[in-house]
Amino acid sequence: MAAIGQVLQQKIDNHRIKYFKARHEELELELQATQEAADELYADNINKDKEIARLRIENFKIRDAIVPKHTSVPESKKIEPSPLMRKLIDKFLAYEATESTNTERTLQARMRHLNRFIDIIGYDLSISDLSASHIQEYREVMHHIPSNFDKLGYMLPTDRSLRAKWFSDQTKSLDGSRLSGGGINSAFKHARQLLRWAKTNRYLPEDYSDMLTVSAKREKSTRKKRVPFTQDQLNQLFTGYLYGDRMRPREKPLDWKFWVPLIALTTGMRSDEIGALTLDSLIYEQGFWCIRIGEAKSDAGIRYFPIPESLINAGLIEYYKDKKSRRRTKSKPTRLFEELKLKGKTSKYSDTIGQFFNASSKQIDNKGEVRLNGYMARVGVFPDRSDISLSFHSLRHNFVTLMLNTKLKETGEPATLETIKNIVGHSMDFAKTYGISESRWSDVTLHTYNHRDRLPIPEQKERLHAMKQALDNLDFGFDLNAVSFSRFKCRKKK
Repeated sequence: MAAIGQVLQQKIDNHRIKYFKARHEELELELQATQEAADELYADNINKDKEIARLRIENFKIRDAIVPKHTSVPESKKIEPSPLMRKLIDKFLAYEATESTNTERTLQARMRHLNRFIDIIGYDLSISDLSASHIQEYREVMHHIPSNFDKLGYMLPTDRSLRAKWFSDQTKSLDGSRLSGGGINSAFKHARQLLRWAKTNRYLPEDYSDMLTVSAKREKSTRKKRVPFTQDQLNQLFTGYLYGDRMRPREKPLDWKFWVPLIALTTGMRSDEIGALTLDSLIYEQGFWCIRIGEAKSDAGIRYFPIPESLINAGLIEYYKDKKSRRRTKSKPTRLFEELKLKGKTSKYSDTIGQFFNASSKQIDNKGEVRLNGYMARVGVFPDRSDISLSFHSLRHNFVTLMLNTKLKETGEPATLETIKNIVGHSMDFAKTYGISESRWSDVTLHTYNHRDRLPIPEQKERLHAMKQALDNLDFGFDLNAVSFSRFKCRKKK
């Protein structure tokens, strides 16, 4: 039994040995497979690391090629200071000078008003610092600034950076009448144009232009109505030193100063029309000496009317003939009043005439004394109310008002609107100024004698006669027979 047990045990041990050998072989195979897989993964990772390293090297090479050596990128961009408002105004004025259709006169006024604008808001103010408070300050100063400020002799700081404080401190305490609503709005108009342009061109995020308005109450309370001279005032004007026997001290006796006011009163012509008269403007038509107004190249712009007897008696035809006999050349028109010069770059005779004739505000001379300028002031003619205005243009008002209300001797009725329109032109200001309805005034046919050679001679004479009768029938309330150019010439010699 013992021997049998040993044999069985031996067999069991042999089976175990075989099993363990077989299992060992299996494990070795699994280990080998695992090792091979690990080797493959390791090799793959090595290749990936090499590829990553290669790409990094390539990246550095590309960056070095794009960014030069020794080039550094700043940590933060430097912020440039905002341009000054005065530089913006210079740009705007340069744009206006080349791109706008404004006249030279308007451009000069714009420059003047914008210089005042920058003086008030601050000469060194930057565009980015402009705010509603600056516009409010400008508006406040303009509502307190005296009328004719530039002519009153105020000493502004020569350093323009100090002027904003000067205006802020001084204007509210300055004496004199304040700028009218129309005057304020005229200044605001130029500032509004600047601000709107600045916003359109993205210099400003907001233009503030709606802040620059004048109340209707201020406009109405300060609006002055232009009126004719009274008969006493006309008498003072046309018996003053120009039409008397003695010259005024330091007077510059120029012929046009005698003729221009007289022509305006007796014909209703505008100052620029009178200043532009040439020797070709006086013509003899169908037995009447006439004045022709307008460019000869444009028939539509020409009108004719007879010269009133008061001007002929004063010596206008003799003056014309004398000038014509001494004309230097016929190649270009010779002006009737050559000594009447244009002022500045405005190309307006009205500026020169207005400066000579109109009563200017009180001025302070270099001695600190108050003086008055203008022919009106020198002969004592001033408005008798604060709400009215008298100027050279008032002579035209005298003429038209008298023409509308004077009855003709032949008909017992005032001259027809057609006759008046042929003399004074077709301006619509008569509808507003003299109470004539616009429709009534517009319906009147303006006979400017276009192609007058085609009209029957009797009709030409009839029209000229009607105008001559209306002109000679006017009574201005003083003796025009005493007004004489020969007297003026004798006066000049004293």
